[in-house]
Amino acid sequence: MDVRDRPNDFAGDDEYVTGQSRPDVTFAVRCISQLRTGPIVSARIANWSLQSDGPLSVTLGRREYHVHIESARADQADPQIVLTEGGRRQVLYSADGFVDEPHYDVAWAGDLDRDDQLDLVVNLHRKYSWHPYRLLLSSMATKGQLVGDAALFETGD
Repeated sequence: MDVRDRPNDFAGDDEYVTGQSRPDVTFAVRCISQLRTGPIVSARIANWSLQSDGPLSVTLGRREYHVHIESARADQADPQIVLTEGGRRQVLYSADGFVDEPHYDVAWAGDLDRDDQLDLVVNLHRKYSWHPYRLLLSSMATKGQLVGDAALFETGD
């Protein structure tokens, strides 16, 4: 995957950056100042399903990150998707007691903003027909977080 500047289509357009997987564009985002042109570090994760593939482990440099499902109920009607690194923990998504053929997928993992920390593209939702792709950047994290929301693209079936 590469990050590339894309020229304005029309005078007055905002500058934007395209995340591109050769040869086709995988994700395109605009107006995210944390992204710069050039190659990035990819964990070579493509559409990892936490439900069928199990917990995800990603190593970047000396840091090891884990994404997994936690649930207090045997029927997993209250799942939380949790990201951990060292002693730090962040809930990325909580289904809050209702699930209807949910999907908890990591579409991409690596270091997109080049700060040597994990960034993610996730599709986490309790309903099979709704797909909120979230770009989570470590450089957007607030105090106590590992990642923060940078962009959202939602689609439905």
